[in-house]
Amino acid sequence: MVVKKDNRREPFDRAKIIAGIKKACEKRPVSMETIEEMADRIGVISSGRLLAEGTLAELRQQNGRGDSSLEDMFVALVAGEASAA
Repeated sequence: MVVKKDNRREPFDRAKIIAGIKKACEKRPVSMETIEEMADRIGVISSGRLLAEGTLAELRQQNGRGDSSLEDMFVALVAGEASAA
C-alpha cells in the first residue's frame, strides 16, 4: 500500500514507482540498477517518524517476523511505537 501526500491509499505498483523514480532522476547519473534497488526498499513511517527501512526480507529479519506480511509488520511496528510513547 502506498500512502499519498493527501492520505489517499493506492495499491503498491512497482512499475509505477520505478517510472516515478526514473522521472525524478532524469538528466542525473543514476543507473537503472540503482533505481530498481530504490523501488524494492520500504520505509515504515508513523507520525512523521521513520520506524524501519529496508527490503521486505530485511524488515522481516530485523523484526523477527519471518513470514509476516508487510501489513502485519506495519501494524506491529506502529503498535510498538505507540506503546513506547
